[in-house]
Amino acid sequence: MRVTSLKRKRGEKQRNVYSAQARNESIFKSYSPRMKRFKRLLPAATLFAAIVLLGCDPSQGVTFVNRTGEAITVYEAGDIIGMIQPNEQKTFSFGEFDGQKLFEARDANGFVLLSERLSWQNLRDRDWRIVVEEAR
Repeated sequence: MRVTSLKRKRGEKQRNVYSAQARNESIFKSYSPRMKRFKRLLPAATLFAAIVLLGCDPSQGVTFVNRTGEAITVYEAGDIIGMIQPNEQKTFSFGEFDGQKLFEARDANGFVLLSERLSWQNLRDRDWRIVVEEAR
């Protein structure tokens, strides 16, 4: 293995290995004043975006309770949102909506066990719970 000396030879300029990197950084910093401004505003913009995104999603978990002896399928406005096993409960998240939505629960044969049009306020009044009982 050959070891090279770090001493300069006569007439040779001393090389600074960091000078190119330092030059690039100083060129970059002086080259783009917009980038400096962007770097200063980035944390504030990120915080603002997070607050807006969190504030724009007023979703709520609605718990469906299955008090029947069989598995049920739960529907929101005609779309399946999930299945719940007998004597169990499951929470689904809904975004706030205007007007009323149709919530249904059906057994394996498609028999409707629950069919209710509920508003956001109706769900709030029920403490965000919908209970599905045995059909009588």
